[in-house]
Amino acid sequence: MRISTNQLFTESTRNMVDGQSRLADIQNKISSGKNFQSLAEDPVGANQVVNLKRELNQLEMYQRNIDSTRRNLSLEDSTLADINNGLFRARELVIQAGNGTLSDVERRGISYELDEIVEYLAGLMNTRDSKGEFLFSGSKGTTQSFQKQLDGSYLYAGDSSQRQIQVASSQYVESSDSGQFLFQSVVAQTGVTVLGPNTDALVSSLRTAEISINDPAAYEAAFRASGNLTLSVANVGAGPELTLTDSAGNALPTTDYYFDSDNNQLVVPGAILPLEALVDGTSATLRFSQTEGNILNTLVANVSALRTLSSADATQSQQLTENLALTLEQISAVEERLGEAVATVGARLNVIDASELSNDEFALLTQSTLSSVEDLDYASASTELAKRQLALEASFASFARIQGLSLFNYID
Repeated sequence: MRISTNQLFTESTRNMVDGQSRLADIQNKISSGKNFQSLAEDPVGANQVVNLKRELNQLEMYQRNIDSTRRNLSLEDSTLADINNGLFRARELVIQAGNGTLSDVERRGISYELDEIVEYLAGLMNTRDSKGEFLFSGSKGTTQSFQKQLDGSYLYAGDSSQRQIQVASSQYVESSDSGQFLFQSVVAQTGVTVLGPNTDALVSSLRTAEISINDPAAYEAAFRASGNLTLSVANVGAGPELTLTDSAGNALPTTDYYFDSDNNQLVVPGAILPLEALVDGTSATLRFSQTEGNILNTLVANVSALRTLSSADATQSQQLTENLALTLEQISAVEERLGEAVATVGARLNVIDASELSNDEFALLTQSTLSSVEDLDYASASTELAKRQLALEASFASFARIQGLSLFNYID
């Protein structure tokens, strides 16, 4: 086979340029520390790198969420501890105010400190987190939790929802508790709601009558067992006949549910419902009702009672005693709810600690996998560099020898 001089030079140049290019490639890899410089070199590996980096970014986001949730829960924990301390002092003052040896002036003095405790508790219940959002407003973070009204009472303006934050791929944690759950556990008033089917004297009388509830627990239990009550009136002229049926239409036992004709009142377990007028053929549906209040309003009412009710008046003294006893019960109810909340906060802190540990382990595994795909093996790369450098040097040396060959050197 004949090889022209031009072909010799062209082929040698191509080999040397190719060797220089391969040498430059390995030098670039060594300088960057990456196993490949472009997607074309390893499309499968490049796709793995993208997926693994996305997972690491998600883990970083989870860690930021964990840090934020931990701050919020720690803030809630310390705030609830302060609120418990305030309620403990309020309990002491209420018990002290119930001492029969105190004068009205001394009780009035107690009311001033109790009033300051109300302001202190209201401030704690309107605590803001690090983002400036109200901690106990549920999903309405920008709305003040408890707003003071013109009459001195407090209105809860948040909602009952809890803000959830994702701390792992399938793990969500509540970052706060709503004020409704924590502080609206006080029952302000238990009563009855009267519904149609028609607006008549019976319905009107029940709506305006003063309902006497002497055993709230029995009253509530009765409605829970029977559901809505249907009251029907007949034979008013000959002697009123009142029939009570439960939500399923079954007649209720007359020993517990009956009409007291002498006093014109309906007797149900735990309560008495006075009637002002009865009309033949009328009926109404009675539904149990229970309005919620908050501990702030309970204490506000207590402050007012201590300042206005006199122990010298037997009726007012009895009213004051009942008010103080009810306040103690409601403080206990809130303390129980706060104790439950503290337990759940601790449980959530444990969950995010465990999630953080799992995320760290998964991040370490992901980074190790990413390194095995993306990072360069320097030992192999150094060996490859030496080999390609040797091949290029050999290419240069051989070209220098070959280009000097000529037939004229062998002619005598």
